[in-house]
Amino acid sequence: PLLCFLDADDLLEPTFLERMLPALQAQDVAATYTGWQRLAPDGSTEQGPCPELDGDLFALFAAACVFPPHACVVRRTVVDDVGGFDEAPTTTEDWDFWQRIARTGARFVRVPGTLVTYRMRRGSRSRNSMRVLNDGLAVIARGHAVDPRVLRPHPAHRAGIDAAHLARRSYNHLSWAAGMALAAGEDPETLLLALAGLNAPDLDRWEIGGTMLEAMRVTLCAPRAAALATVVPLADDVLAFLAALERASGTPDLALRAARAIDHLITQQAAPVRPRSLITAYEVTLDLAHPIGELVELPPRIDRFRAELTYGGEPMGELELPVCDGRVGALTIADAAADAAGWRLLERFLIRTVFPGLALERTEGGFTARRNGVVVGSGPVPDPGGSSLFEAAGWTIFVQELFGMTGSSLAEIYESAATAAGTPLRLGEPILEFDISDPPRDVHTDAGSVVVRCTVGGALLGALVVPTVEGVLVAGSLRCAFTDASPAELVRLVVREGIIGWPVEDGISLRARLASRSAAGLAPQHRALPQGGIALLRHAGAPIGGPAARHVALPIAAGRAIERLALATGTPIIAVPSLAETPPGRPGAAYLPDIPRAPAAAPPESTDPVRGRPPEREPRGTAGADDGLLVFAYERIASDGAEIAAARTVHPHRFQEQVAHLHALGFRGISQEDWQIMLESGEPVSGRRVLFTFDGGYTDFATSAWPVLGRYGFSALVFLVTGAIGATARWDASFGQPASLLDWPTIRALHAEGVWFGSNSVSHPWLTGRHPDSVVAELFDSRTQIESTLGARITCFAYPYGAEDPAVRRLVGAAGYQLAASRRAARWTRQDHPLAFPRCLVTGATSHDDFARMCIEP
Repeated sequence: PLLCFLDADDLLEPTFLERMLPALQAQDVAATYTGWQRLAPDGSTEQGPCPELDGDLFALFAAACVFPPHACVVRRTVVDDVGGFDEAPTTTEDWDFWQRIARTGARFVRVPGTLVTYRMRRGSRSRNSMRVLNDGLAVIARGHAVDPRVLRPHPAHRAGIDAAHLARRSYNHLSWAAGMALAAGEDPETLLLALAGLNAPDLDRWEIGGTMLEAMRVTLCAPRAAALATVVPLADDVLAFLAALERASGTPDLALRAARAIDHLITQQAAPVRPRSLITAYEVTLDLAHPIGELVELPPRIDRFRAELTYGGEPMGELELPVCDGRVGALTIADAAADAAGWRLLERFLIRTVFPGLALERTEGGFTARRNGVVVGSGPVPDPGGSSLFEAAGWTIFVQELFGMTGSSLAEIYESAATAAGTPLRLGEPILEFDISDPPRDVHTDAGSVVVRCTVGGALLGALVVPTVEGVLVAGSLRCAFTDASPAELVRLVVREGIIGWPVEDGISLRARLASRSAAGLAPQHRALPQGGIALLRHAGAPIGGPAARHVALPIAAGRAIERLALATGTPIIAVPSLAETPPGRPGAAYLPDIPRAPAAAPPESTDPVRGRPPEREPRGTAGADDGLLVFAYERIASDGAEIAAARTVHPHRFQEQVAHLHALGFRGISQEDWQIMLESGEPVSGRRVLFTFDGGYTDFATSAWPVLGRYGFSALVFLVTGAIGATARWDASFGQPASLLDWPTIRALHAEGVWFGSNSVSHPWLTGRHPDSVVAELFDSRTQIESTLGARITCFAYPYGAEDPAVRRLVGAAGYQLAASRRAARWTRQDHPLAFPRCLVTGATSHDDFARMCIEP
């Protein structure tokens, strides 16, 4: 009455029947199934994929085989009812069998645990990739249609699963067969002929990459821990097949996205041994207390560099950078490490070098810390690791170390009337070059203010306007200028030049380290110059700090796009000759924002500075603070639209209701200038503010959205796909007739009315599926075209499809964008990364109640 099918080389646990049979006492249960594991030839085991569901499993079996044959006990009457096994297929007879049973509406019950073992071995008949492909495609096709072999199907399953899913599931199965072929040394591209002409524009990179990885491992009988050794040698073949799959299926930019998914899965599964090359990434572990070496001659397929950071053995986080022209510069790595872990690195450095010499005085409320008799902080009882002590005294001690004033309080350090003991400096022109490690000197001038070009260990912090008092700029004013300009950026540069690459406890003070860097004549910065290539310097108008102040390598293949942006925006660019003493190599390009240069114009004077303001403990701001600003994301406002694209289209009547609702709640619009000031000053906006953003630049923005927003006094930010201006949204073509896009005359008119614009790239690609040369061309050329056409600075970007990662973000910053919108659905906070800020996503499926909840302040 009950059946279980066991292959001769597979295993059942001794308690299998004892555990599987009780649930079958219920008459409505047709079968019980359990979890399973794979057994490798080396004796290692790993859990196999298995659902955790009770009930109707037809939707699962229509797409894939859910468990091996011996993981299930089934009633004999159910088997007889569907006619037993079909002996025609030779590799999928069990899958076909379970699918027919599930089509009847049979109830399956999951028995907890892992009670069966599948033995992996080479040479089984299920290793024939073409046979597995054809047999599996036949089963999938039956699952999406009527199966006349099942005489009494459940009414809901009579016609099978919606055929709209057939193409995607067929390609997913093909990726398993392709993984088998790759592992066997066969050409997997021949398998694509089985699906010739079948379009599937929405393949998922994780499904494709994960399925291929699993198939390669199982075919080679390799456990997950051996994925690196077994799969990476096939990297070039994997990439070639994924490129062919991308062309055949019509899924845009699939190849690299799926390859990166395989890399991430290997990283999770393989032993944490570094350095190592994956399919598209090179991974290392870096101890930042040691000098960082330059990486050169990486394989052409490698376009990502990932590092696990430590400092004296303590974990400091991770970073990811683009690899351009086979190299990653040492200064670029150090710059990214300071950006990722600067505040934490400063904390650990001071705790291990300065804090042991502090005098702690117990008080009723906790403690008071003194250094050389000066109070540097107070707080609750310090924790053993020193973090609470750093929280209380870290900024004061940092400033003391920075200016070599270890016996002075913050008030004394910042006192603008304090003059220096050295000989005053007389300026002819009101421009001063000053490194933070230079001896303090008073400055005399006839001007009312001085443009101070500040450097930190030779690296450019920025140009500041500092007022004089009766023709004198005293040393205290210079110290204030440094710390007021951008505390977070100051910390980052100090950490990069004075902590990273230095031994933790070498007895050299932080100030002396910076002086050593400065005296070296900017050697570290000059070494970052791409020999025989081009260097783009800091973008014109970019603020101190922020995304545009980060080093990054650029691909020389995108040199024309880099030059076009430099010309359009007035950003300095220099050609770098090859040094005679260095051997010739491949030319490169780089964005180097802290190479000192003469300022084109003095920056505006800051008003009412906050002296000595330390950076936030969390570099992105205070967790949970929303600053009264709501950012909404829309695509189309229209009454038409293809059925599949309708989820991204909001009806004009619904949009009118949403805008009116916000106005009734007291929300007001925010201008681009106000938002930028808010981000740079750290001060929240007054009252409730809202920003409406629109991706793609559809024509219906001008006809259906902007008139409504203007009626209520709201502003809007529209992201343009510059390669399709005045044309149609080609990226929507697979969903039906693509909608029309704004043309330049309309864009200029809207800009004159107060609409501000950003970039949505040139061609709307998945940027995470492109190599850096293509990404840079998309980012740079789109900004160039919008700025040249509108005559306005373009500082905002929106990722097509919301696709971004740390390497892409680095290139977005190098293009001069200060803000970039993701598709992550959440309220904006100051804590969010400026190049990946979330938005409240509004679609055609957003109800009035859903929208009202978005508007409620947390």
